Amino acid sequence: MPSGRDDQETEHERACKAADEALRRLTANLLRVTRGAGKPWEIVGHAAEFVLAVEAAQRTSEFGYSPERASAALRLEHFAFDRTREDIEMRMKLDAEHRIVCGALQIAASDLLGQNTHLQRGATEMSDGIRDLEDARAAIRQKYLR
Repeated sequence: MPSGRDDQETEHERACKAADEALRRLTANLLRVTRGAGKPWEIVGHAAEFVLAVEAAQRTSEFGYSPERASAALRLEHFAFDRTREDIEMRMKLDAEHRIVCGALQIAASDLLGQNTHLQRGATEMSDGIRDLEDARAAIRQKYLR
């Protein structure tokens, strides 16, 4: 029979998972709206859903919904790569794509806030990622031409 503590931990985990999902929905829609797609009329609802889920997590544990958990919820899984694999070319490709995306996100965030210095850093990061991607593709071609 589960204890009250186990029930509370389960309830807290459920609330945190709801906050994770709400944060992902909000963020994804904000990104899509920023690029000219998305559903701007849903932003307030998504934000409210996230706040309510965070409040539920706060009520179920003294630790609430941590910044580390929020950061993990927004981690881009496409770029998670098993670094123990020996497919160096694929690792190079994914790292380059990640750098391009990070640079593009930095450009968008900086543009929204009028931060030209940060915008330039994002542009540099994106350009470096494009160059790295070209190198990775060349390495992949060479690997298969051998």
